[in-house]
Amino acid sequence: MKQKISEYIRDNYAGKGPDPRTIVARIKSGALAGELEGGLWYVYLSSPSTGNERADKILRELGCF
Repeated sequence: MKQKISEYIRDNYAGKGPDPRTIVARIKSGALAGELEGGLWYVYLSSPSTGNERADKILRELGCF
């Protein structure tokens, strides 16, 4: 399941929360599971995982997650 970044920030942080650009940077670095789809960034709420961080990052970059 995925969620828009604005909704993710609203649901997971009290008060203002981080800037959406921070969340996008975390997704791009692989620190947070998510994707760009149709011009909008989404965060995965339940991230598929192989149990291996390096493999998961590669699979995300390939668009498999």
